[in-house]
Amino acid sequence: MQVLDVIAVYNTKGRVKPLYASLVDLYGNVCKTKIEEIKYTKENRGIITYCCLYKSGDVLKECILDFYFMYHIWVLG
Repeated sequence: MQVLDVIAVYNTKGRVKPLYASLVDLYGNVCKTKIEEIKYTKENRGIITYCCLYKSGDVLKECILDFYFMYHIWVLG
């Protein structure tokens, strides 16, 4: 379980959406990446799961981000 720094926004209904995430590359470097698209979200027992697309060079890659609502932490799924 890897806890991440994420920049997110909330709308007026209290829904949260990730905008940027700090992901660790293969060499251990922290890379701040912009979330280009959210393919889907899923809510289950206080955890909101986001399937996100981000750019690595010119390639779109997928990652899963879990937001633990009660603890206000983001985890790479």
